[in-house]
Amino acid sequence: MKMISGFLALYSLIFSMASWADTTTSQAISDKLRSANEKLNPISVKSTKVSGIFEVTLTGGKLIYTNENADFFLTGELYKIQPSGLTNLTEGARKVQRLTMLETVNVGDSIDFSPQGTPKASVFVFTDISCPYCRKLHREIPKINALGIEIRYLAYPRAGVNSTVYRDMVSIWCSDDPKQAMTDAKGDNRITQNNCKNPVAEQYRLGGNIGITGTPSLILPDGSIIPGYVTAEKLANALGLL
Repeated sequence: MKMISGFLALYSLIFSMASWADTTTSQAISDKLRSANEKLNPISVKSTKVSGIFEVTLTGGKLIYTNENADFFLTGELYKIQPSGLTNLTEGARKVQRLTMLETVNVGDSIDFSPQGTPKASVFVFTDISCPYCRKLHREIPKINALGIEIRYLAYPRAGVNSTVYRDMVSIWCSDDPKQAMTDAKGDNRITQNNCKNPVAEQYRLGGNIGITGTPSLILPDGSIIPGYVTAEKLANALGLL
């Protein structure tokens, strides 16, 4: 978690485009959006550096922008024009948001495939054992570890809670050797059914709140997301290791 905390502090500094709106304004904006449409369900409201414009995070991680009275809202990317070029403030906010949410993952709740020694980088991966590209990525694990990269699996059964895949993933998290069970499952071997107190449903909801819609989804230490399969070499390049 130290690596995530460090990047979170850095990105909060660099992309501090927004600060918490006062309680009255935040509540008024939230209430008006909810009354307009049940899909507009804010979980946070922040003021931006653009006078009179507020950043609203909705359930599912989507960002929208509204005026103080919430008479209008828009979706899309907010950029800042600087001498050095354009800075995508919306993506900067998303990165901070993802890292903040990942801070809630309890130690020991992910299934980790780590290199020898101290990892050069740690990557969270939302995975589904029935997903062909998740299986393809898993076959890259030895190469990924050899490049000094740690993979931390979080559960995202695409069929939802209480599906067959969900129950199989619970069995993996509850097995005596979750790493081997994960490898067996992604090799299409039979899964021994187990049950225990587990984080699978919680991680599935976390993925939804972050905005995960498919697997595998890789979240890098800076909060960037790579949707889909990537080779070990391309992952190392994305992390600045090659």
